[in-house]
Amino acid sequence: VIDRERNFFGVRTVEQGGGVRSLVHGTTLHGNQLLQPGLPQPTTYYHPASPIGQLVTGGPRGITRRTAVIGLGTGTMAAYSQPGDRWTFYEIDPEIIRVARNPRYFTYLRDAPGATETVLGDARLSLQDSGDAEFSLIVADAFSSDAIPTHLITREAIALYFRKLRPDGVLA
Repeated sequence: VIDRERNFFGVRTVEQGGGVRSLVHGTTLHGNQLLQPGLPQPTTYYHPASPIGQLVTGGPRGITRRTAVIGLGTGTMAAYSQPGDRWTFYEIDPEIIRVARNPRYFTYLRDAPGATETVLGDARLSLQDSGDAEFSLIVADAFSSDAIPTHLITREAIALYFRKLRPDGVLA
């Protein structure tokens, strides 16, 4: 354990061993980063062969141009951004933002080929401030324990996401 913090959202731990640094929140793994030289590579359920990896690398051209990610974790998804892309990560826990932005722990956001920003707050409320038809891709990747928070997958939330997507956009 190289860092541990407790706040309203629970206990968040950064662990390191075996050439890997990990972010764990409670019992849930929120991302790894390999501790090898070079640009960070997506790992765990973000690996290029995973469903999300296949979507962003083999999906429609320009799919990542304007991306919203609900849930930050280590910021692994930023490794899929391309030069000229603009990615917005929505995160409710300020500690997660602090850890993901700290290059002593994780460098996905710092090393992202595209531009990244983080928005602190509940994604369902924060997304309302973005323009309609603004995003080419919205990735819902928020977890509390091992479940997606219910308010992020209600009919109203899904309708909001589709309103914020471009007509040819993708919700994952």
